Amino acid sequence: MINQVNLKDEKYLQEYEAQISKLPLEELYEILDMIQKDPSPERINIVEARIRYLEEHPSEKPEGLFPDLEENAEDYIKTSDCITCPKCLGQKKRLEWLFGKCKKCDGKGFIQMAICPDCLGEGRASDQTICKTCKGKKIIRANEAKQIKWYQRMCPEFVAKPEILVLSSLATIGALAFCARILSGLYFLDRHFLETTEGHCIIAILVIALICFGIIAEILLLGSKQLPERNHIRNIYILLIIAALGAMVIAGPITGSTCVLEYKAKEYLCNKMECTRVTIHKELSVSDREQELLKDSLNLHTPSFYKGTAYFKNGDSTEVSVIYDRTSLTKHSVTGRFSIPYYTITYRIYAIPGK
Repeated sequence: MINQVNLKDEKYLQEYEAQISKLPLEELYEILDMIQKDPSPERINIVEARIRYLEEHPSEKPEGLFPDLEENAEDYIKTSDCITCPKCLGQKKRLEWLFGKCKKCDGKGFIQMAICPDCLGEGRASDQTICKTCKGKKIIRANEAKQIKWYQRMCPEFVAKPEILVLSSLATIGALAFCARILSGLYFLDRHFLETTEGHCIIAILVIALICFGIIAEILLLGSKQLPERNHIRNIYILLIIAALGAMVIAGPITGSTCVLEYKAKEYLCNKMECTRVTIHKELSVSDREQELLKDSLNLHTPSFYKGTAYFKNGDSTEVSVIYDRTSLTKHSVTGRFSIPYYTITYRIYAIPGK
C-alpha cells in the first residue's frame, strides 16, 4: 500500500518534494494533517517548509497537479472542483503497480470537492463563527456534501411529519432497550453466553439498532443547520440521546440483569405447577449448608446459587433456590476471513421451592 513506502529513502523524498512544490497552499494544509502520524519527520519537514515559503511569497500560486485535464478524458473533472489526493499525491499511475491502488482516491489521483452545504461556501456559520463542517475552507469532499444534503432534505420531513420521527425513534430505542436487557441477562447468567451464536445474533441486532439511531440523530443534528427551528430540533436531538441511554441502562443492567435466569426458572416451575413469574433477589444468598445438600442431591457440576420468590396463578408465593449449573463449555474455532470463534454451552436450571 501507499503508506508502506520507506520514508527515509532519498529518491522517494526528492520525488515527494517535487510533487509538493506543485500544490497550492490550501491543499498543503490538508496533506500536513494526513502525515502528522508519520513515524519520522521527513515528509512533515518538507510540507512545513513549503507552507512557510508560500506564506512568505503570496504572489506565487501553484496550479496543482491537474491544471490540464482534457475535457474528453474519462475521469475529467474541473480543477476548481478537485484537490490532489493527500494520500498518494496524484501518483496513482506510477505507484499503482508497486503499492496497489490508492484507496483514498480510488486510484484517480484527486478527490472531488463541493461547496460546503452548511455555510454555502461562505466559510462562516450564521452566527459568524468559523463553519465547523468545512473549518472555514468553504469546500468539503463531494461525498460528504452529498450526505449532508440528504440530511437537509430529510430533516424538514421530520419537522413536517413529527409522527415519522416519533415512530422511528421509539422503534430504535425499543430495539436498543431489548438488546441491552437480553445481553445483561445473558452476561449475568454466564458471560460466555455473549460468545455463543445466540449472543452474536443479539449483538448484531444491537449494532444495527445503533446504526439506525445514529442516522436519525445525524439527520436532526446535521440537517437542521439551515432551518429556523434548529435550536428546537437540537433540543429534541439531546432528548433522544438521553432517552436512548436511559432506556439501555434501565432495561439492561438496572432491571434486566436477572431476566434470563428468571425466565428459565419460571419455565422449570411451569413444568410442575402453574407459575406466573420468578423474581431473583441478588442481595440474598444460599447458605453453604444448603449448597452442599443441593450439590449432593442434584449431582451438580459447576453450579451458581441464587435466592428468589416464585408467584403462582392462585395468588400464592414461595421462596425458591434457583440454580444455574453449567455442564459443558466448548469453544469452536472457525476458519475464514470474517469468521468469529464461538462457544456452545450445555446447562441446567433448577428452581427448588422451600429451600
